[in-house]
Amino acid sequence: MSKGKVFFCLCLAVVLVMFLIGVASAQKQAQPEKQAQPEKLAQPEKQAQPARITQTTEQLVPDRVVTDKNKDGNPDRWEFYADGVIDRIEEDTNFDGKVDWKLYFKNGKAERAESDTDKDGVIDTTVYYKQK
Repeated sequence: MSKGKVFFCLCLAVVLVMFLIGVASAQKQAQPEKQAQPEKLAQPEKQAQPARITQTTEQLVPDRVVTDKNKDGNPDRWEFYADGVIDRIEEDTNFDGKVDWKLYFKNGKAERAESDTDKDGVIDTTVYYKQK
């Protein structure tokens, strides 16, 4: 084998090794190591609960739906049902852990909404809805 062919094969091998190192490096950067997240203390009274379904002989009806709107691990919205019909919705609109808005229903239709607009813990606005 001539010196030119040996040199060409050696260069080709170096380029191939460099390419493989680059691919491995790119894959490692694409999959960053998982960093340990600080463990959140369990707060049973604040933990979001999945919708609980009450079974009747004829159908399944919701009892309550709890939602974590901002995905922080704490519930922010609660929907309550009576015999499968919406009864009221309560919501923590500013995510401070306190209910500051409620919507009451009568026969499945909005009846009134109450809100604590200044966030002092006291309802200061009530909106009444007229049934048509």
